[in-house]
Amino acid sequence: MKTRGRLIGLLVAGLLGFVAGCDNERNFNTCKDAGADGDMDSGTDGDTDTGSTVPNGDYLDAIFAVASGDVFAVGTNGKILHYDGLDWTWMESPTKEFLSGLWGNSHDNVFAVGRGGTLIRFDGDGWQFMSSPTGVDLVDVWGVADGEVFAVGKEGTIVRFDGEQWTPMGSGTVSNLSGVWGSSSSDVYAVGEPTDDGVVLHYDGSSWSYLEDVPPNPDPSPSPRYFPQHAVWGASPGDVYIAGDNELNPFEDCWGVSIAHFDGLAWKEVFKNTCVSEGPFLSLWGSSAENVYTVSSAPELYHFDGTQWTELDPLSPVGEAFVQDIHGCSATEFYAAGGYGYGYPITSWQPEIWRHDGMEWTPVFGPDE
Repeated sequence: MKTRGRLIGLLVAGLLGFVAGCDNERNFNTCKDAGADGDMDSGTDGDTDTGSTVPNGDYLDAIFAVASGDVFAVGTNGKILHYDGLDWTWMESPTKEFLSGLWGNSHDNVFAVGRGGTLIRFDGDGWQFMSSPTGVDLVDVWGVADGEVFAVGKEGTIVRFDGEQWTPMGSGTVSNLSGVWGSSSSDVYAVGEPTDDGVVLHYDGSSWSYLEDVPPNPDPSPSPRYFPQHAVWGASPGDVYIAGDNELNPFEDCWGVSIAHFDGLAWKEVFKNTCVSEGPFLSLWGSSAENVYTVSSAPELYHFDGTQWTELDPLSPVGEAFVQDIHGCSATEFYAAGGYGYGYPITSWQPEIWRHDGMEWTPVFGPDE
């Protein structure tokens, strides 16, 4: 599952056996007008599962903007949050399982995946369970408009929805997969982290195969060895990014990160930083080839303007805020989701969402709002 660098660092001093869910990456999605823009009101979540393996409270692990004014977010204890263009409200959820991935192509066709092979779907009226072919944790989900949907997870698990049912697919790996994205049902990427090696897979419409030429790759023989990869996103079949680890610097209390780019012909490492605070890049999203964002859980944000990657001001300048996912539908409306922790190590937290209007980040839900 996706490594939660900052989150795990804050918890490890006081929590044993905590396993965070993982995110993902989301596909490019042009905003449709789904509601009037207005103030985004925060809310409180009084439904705390005291038997949870996480501290009191909840945080958000994935966010997906189906359209302008139609945004979903999911997280711990099966929590589901929705923005309708005016307010953020909690939705009735059919599960208490950790939800870590979201994808949809309309308000009445949204999928969420999570722990224990959980697969649920929103049909416009409510969320319903779907029959799952696996009991393994699912981490991320992505689909195409014609009905095909792919979900990836632990132990190399990949399942595919054909519009009628979910079926397992052979991935050729037992590595934990944490991100999935494609340009079509015959051009899909899945990325992951080690059991012992990182992994980058590609689906051509008939089978999944290893990609052996994705940097950084310090030891190409006798088999591909990659640093863990956490996120994948593209603007087109010939413009794809993968973000993940580069090297760990435990004695410097920081994380090395890397971004690789595919231009339609070859992969090339286009960004590298050997010391990025306390966590790796977890999410990638862009509105175009000239407007791409990646974020670490710290949270530290980087932006690509078509020429170079630059670091931006953090979402929350103070406190123990962390980000798990970013997604949007235009350059002037995109969101980051995560939480705000209290104490060191964290003893409780609250969900938090920020919105970017093309100029700056503003907290729109949670304690900083």
